[in-house]
Amino acid sequence: RSTPTVDGDAIYAFGSDGDLVCLDKKSGKVSWLKNVRTEFGGTYGRWAYAESPLVDEKKVICTPGGDDASIIALNKKNGDVIWKSSITGAVAGYASAMAATINGVKQYITLMSGAGLVSVHAETGEPLWMTGLDKDAAPIVTPVIQKDFIYFSSREGSVLLRVVNSEHKEKIDTVYSLKKLPNAVGSSV
Repeated sequence: RSTPTVDGDAIYAFGSDGDLVCLDKKSGKVSWLKNVRTEFGGTYGRWAYAESPLVDEKKVICTPGGDDASIIALNKKNGDVIWKSSITGAVAGYASAMAATINGVKQYITLMSGAGLVSVHAETGEPLWMTGLDKDAAPIVTPVIQKDFIYFSSREGSVLLRVVNSEHKEKIDTVYSLKKLPNAVGSSV
């Protein structure tokens, strides 16, 4: 269901049952394997897992869902936990996490059932902000991020948000929300 991510001599893949694996590109041998359901108490939606792993610098970012490890960062070389982010009520969606630096803060942004659009700090996993917009819609389509704008869509329509900094706290403004422009499955560009 998800596209593998290639990074140098490693291939990272995430299976629908929660197996996150790092394979050697040349030999195909397993370098490390984690099952996010058993090891992190992951919770997925109706159609199991379908996100592509994000490799960013020394980390692999994945969304197990669940209250204790909603989003995780693992060491890409050995699979050791770097951080776990806790977002109460969040269930893994199907969108892939994206890395972005907005207002000088590097963050990972993804869509999750029960939470909507979610952002966590790239270095600590601390939740920065979440929208709640479309939080009950199937979070399938990967968000598109440019500068401080984030576009995402679902069966319910399309939304363009702007992340603004207000007294050192992230704040979200809705630029537009169009119910006449739904996009249920295919990612936008």
